[in-house]
Amino acid sequence: MTLLQIQDLVATNVATIAKIVATKNVLAATIRRRMPPSKTPSVKLIAATYVAAKTSRLAQILGCKLGTLPTKYLGLPLTTRPPSKEDWRGIICKIQSRIDGWQAKLLSRGGRLVLVNAVLTNLPIHFLTVVKRIEALRRDFFWKGNTGPPGKGCLVAWKCVCRSKEEGGLGILDLASMNQALLVKWWWKFLTMPNLQWNKLIHALFYPRSRPLKEGRSFRPSSFWWKGVLGQKDIFK
Repeated sequence: MTLLQIQDLVATNVATIAKIVATKNVLAATIRRRMPPSKTPSVKLIAATYVAAKTSRLAQILGCKLGTLPTKYLGLPLTTRPPSKEDWRGIICKIQSRIDGWQAKLLSRGGRLVLVNAVLTNLPIHFLTVVKRIEALRRDFFWKGNTGPPGKGCLVAWKCVCRSKEEGGLGILDLASMNQALLVKWWWKFLTMPNLQWNKLIHALFYPRSRPLKEGRSFRPSSFWWKGVLGQKDIFK
């Protein structure tokens, strides 16, 4: 599934019918190359700011259905506001069900270590807003083979367990550090790939007169995603 923002075209003054159709054709060709022939792609047009006539016309041009917000993208809640704890409940339940489905108490701690790194670390790559709860699930599963009650049966501090094997840990990836690394990577992309459409959009919205990395204390972007990226500015520097 691919998330394409028509707003990217609008912000860079190229949102003509011809450009939108060309974008649709490129996306369709990409889907045909990557998707097995037996599968049918699902395409929806979702308008953050709903204007019935324009939205219906765009959907007709693109040959797709109309969708509404909130919805889900890659299993995550997609809304016009920062997701709440309730929005993330399904993700927590998904991880919990994985753990409950394993006969964890029959596994050695070495077996649990493999599952933590191979499954429970990969599941939350897109779910890092709820890091603390997911981290607790991973910790309890590794030490006890289940997820409750919290805080009992841990022989070593979790930070020590998450150190690399060279530093005396077990090499379990720390989710908070992973989240920081992914956010810092956006800075690198932002400063080295100026021709990307999302890059031009960020410049048009937030930097029409100022320079990136030179934001003052009064700088308050409306995007909660870009606020998260800004929070890692000092690490990037």
